[in-house]
Formats: sequence, C-alpha cells, structure tokens
Amino acid sequence: MQEEDPHLQAHAWDSEQLDAAPGYCFGSAATDVEGLLRHRRVATEISRRIPTSGTAERAALERGLATAYRNMARTDPYLRWLLATAHAWIVREKLRKARRHTFLSAVLVIAGAVVSLGATGR
Repeated sequence: MQEEDPHLQAHAWDSEQLDAAPGYCFGSAATDVEGLLRHRRVATEISRRIPTSGTAERAALERGLATAYRNMARTDPYLRWLLATAHAWIVREKLRKARRHTFLSAVLVIAGAVVSLGATGR
C-alpha cells in the first residue's frame, strides 16, 4: 500500500474548508476550481475553432471569445487569491515541519551534552 503524500494530508482540511464555503473562496463567479478555469478552456476551444470557421460562424465565435475574455477578467482575481492562499498553506505546513525538526534537534543536542558531561564526570 502506497502512503499518501503528507502535503495532501495537510491540505485535506483546507480543501474541506473550500468545499464548505465556496462563496467565500470563489465569490459568485464559480463554485469550485474547475468553474474558475472553465472560461479559459472555453476561450481555448473557441480560439482553436476560429481559423477553420466560415464568415458567419467566425463572427459568432469572436463574440463568444470576447465574452470568455470578459469572464476570465472577472474570475482572475479569485484565481489569484486562491493561488496565493494555497501558497500560504504550503508555506505554513513547511514551517510547522521545520519547527518540529528544530525542536527534535535541540532535544538531541541537549541529550548529547548531558551524556557527554555525565561521562566526563563534570
């Protein structure tokens, strides 16, 4: 059985928090991360179809592309906030791990000093 990545375990609570309050995290623009990225996929698909389309279809696709760009501009602040928050969660978890390692190292140094002083009789 393969162990789960500790970073994923650390973020389980955070993803639960996102799922519990999507309005706070995504605003009215989306209900999940996929919703924030949907307009980018739509714009990509429309851009891919424009070169091979006819004149009438091209006009409709260009209007759709303009709409997708407006929606992207609306969702970008939420996406930036989500990325910054995820980065902060990662940094927080790394700092917690570093603090634990530092504490354990200090305990090991103190134990070594006690053993050394006890062995020399001072």
